Amino acid sequence: RLLGEPFEDGLLEQRLARWPGLRLEDFFLAHRDGRLVGCLAPWDTSAFKRTRVVGYHGRMRAIKLGYGAAARLFGFGALPSAGACFRFAFLTHLEIEGDDPAILRDLLRAAYASTYDAKLHFLSAMIPRASPLEAAFRGFQVQRTAMTLYGVHPPTSRFADRDLRTLRPGFEMALS
Repeated sequence: RLLGEPFEDGLLEQRLARWPGLRLEDFFLAHRDGRLVGCLAPWDTSAFKRTRVVGYHGRMRAIKLGYGAAARLFGFGALPSAGACFRFAFLTHLEIEGDDPAILRDLLRAAYASTYDAKLHFLSAMIPRASPLEAAFRGFQVQRTAMTLYGVHPPTSRFADRDLRTLRPGFEMALS
């Protein structure tokens, strides 16, 4: 994938040693006919990165109240109070053969089940608009966050003459 990083020369082992909270046991793999066809790892980055709620304004106040009532009734985590942080995991190292939403849906269900007891507020995934993978999220509550990818490189870079607009950029949550 364009901008994707190949896992050669022990890169995965280096990440597992240096990225807090990311373990080999957290990876979910999907196989079809004996072949690896999908991968993702829910990664709780709270050891070094948090998203704090400043406050709830306008309709979000009512939504928070309703969500809190539903959370008590159905046993999921309520939204954090102002000043507190969201509990969430990034779905990193996400790769699906042929952008098959059925494969991603199975991996999403497994990731959701594995993180359920942690009462996370959400799982975060980078899925480009108009990607076939969007279909995997049907039935899940989804909040889209607009992002723009900018390629910054020296004129002599191998990316200097590349068009970086694509539905399939390589992307993963990373420590820079």
